[in-house]
Amino acid sequence: MAMAADSETAARRAPAGPAVCARPAAAQAADRPAAQASGGLSAARQVQLAMLVLALLVVVAVFFYTEIEGWPLLDALFMVAITTSTVGYGEVHPLTPQARVFSLFFIVAGAAALAWALRATADLAAQAYAKHIWRRKMMDKAIARMKGHYIVCGYGRMGQEIVEEFLRHGQSVVVIEGHPEQIEVLTEREIHHVEGDATSDRCLLDAGIETARALVAVTNTDESNVFITLSGRELNPNLTIIARCDSPEAESKLARAGADRVISPYAIGARRMAHALLRPVLTDFLETVDMQETMIHNGTPTLQMGDVCVEQGAHLENAALGEARIEDLTGAVVLAIRGQEGHFRVGPSSEARLAAGDVLIALGTPEQLERLSGLAARSA
Repeated sequence: MAMAADSETAARRAPAGPAVCARPAAAQAADRPAAQASGGLSAARQVQLAMLVLALLVVVAVFFYTEIEGWPLLDALFMVAITTSTVGYGEVHPLTPQARVFSLFFIVAGAAALAWALRATADLAAQAYAKHIWRRKMMDKAIARMKGHYIVCGYGRMGQEIVEEFLRHGQSVVVIEGHPEQIEVLTEREIHHVEGDATSDRCLLDAGIETARALVAVTNTDESNVFITLSGRELNPNLTIIARCDSPEAESKLARAGADRVISPYAIGARRMAHALLRPVLTDFLETVDMQETMIHNGTPTLQMGDVCVEQGAHLENAALGEARIEDLTGAVVLAIRGQEGHFRVGPSSEARLAAGDVLIALGTPEQLERLSGLAARSA
């Protein structure tokens, strides 16, 4: 019976389970030093209480000098100001004995409340700084443990979209950013980041470039992207590097610097706008089955295009497309096959035979593509 009671007590004390929107452990740990340092009431609460007490004292003093002593309101306010600030210009009017007693009380109480407010404000600033340092240390430790993550250099409009896409697909990402406004946003959203200049080798190393899967250079200048590409390629020769460029001249420089792909958002946007006029139906189809999920009005993903690699020992290895019955088993449609030599077979026939290392370009819902990935994965 005692053991059963202990089990019930432990069950009541234990958390019910992880919340869907639970904060990361690093963020929760970052709040502990501030809570422990407060010694009861938090510093913010103490500041509020001290200011409230000081405000009440001022109201009481003004009431006393105006209603009981009969002073004008301006004289009463002036007396309160020079008393609380300890300036001591002199008495505005001759004080009666009761006014002297009240002024003595008000001086002591006002000075104590003001000192309390100043001390609580200093504690609040110290706790905020300690919390920032602790959170930074926790984030640095988390970044140091990452492997196979993505590094995004620059958190402007393009960088934000890229980070959102990575997070939506459950990928680990580290942002390198130097602007205080963007750093504040990254901190509030609890996105792993490194503060500093992305062209610095130190920042790239702090972001874990030696163990990263890929680097995306999307700063606002071509020069910075070239430097980042050069540094990234030197620090990790096996790194996949995608770089943004704004001018045609920078495209060739980025390629020579080691970028695997160079993308010009202006050129892509211009071509897309032209195609929207020249081939509107085709453009609508491509927008429907773009590389990213298409979201319908209730937020449910519908179609997407994906690439699935056939692993050695998988169910699809050495099987013809017709024999594999991919569409029957998964619902996904294979649009093309890229062989190990890098060439694409668009609209492959049912006799096309798959080999380990082939990449299937398929169209379907996320669930259908997930089933296709299971067929292409190594058999247990």
